[in-house]
Amino acid sequence: MKRRDLEDLFEEANMAFIRKNTTLFETQVSERTDIAKHRLQVAKEDLKDANILLESNSYRGANNRAYYAIFHAVSAVLATEGVAFKKHKDTLAYFNKNYVATEVFPRELGRKIVKAEEIRHESDYDTFYIVSKEVMTRCKNASS
Repeated sequence: MKRRDLEDLFEEANMAFIRKNTTLFETQVSERTDIAKHRLQVAKEDLKDANILLESNSYRGANNRAYYAIFHAVSAVLATEGVAFKKHKDTLAYFNKNYVATEVFPRELGRKIVKAEEIRHESDYDTFYIVSKEVMTRCKNASS
């Protein structure tokens, strides 16, 4: 095979590689966007449910839904990177490290998210935890 033929073959293979990877990249971006949009929709539904439960004085359920609105919104942000975790604490830690600590989102938001997770966890798992309207309102405000 002549040198020119090898160069042409290499160029053709290189272009095929670029086309394949560009298509793959575009597909991945599209999938990530779809996942992020879905998670944001779920977050909106959770927040709507939290408001309904709060209005009916169902504070424990409202607290749970408000927290999940936050969690799904955070998960939507991470989906744009193709990042996902099995554990909530890992999701929130990654978000705080990569988005709050770098001030993409304000530090106050990071503190509110951490507090909402603590309240939700205690509310869901501590048998004697009493959720008050004031505590629920703080959690809901973190999710708004």
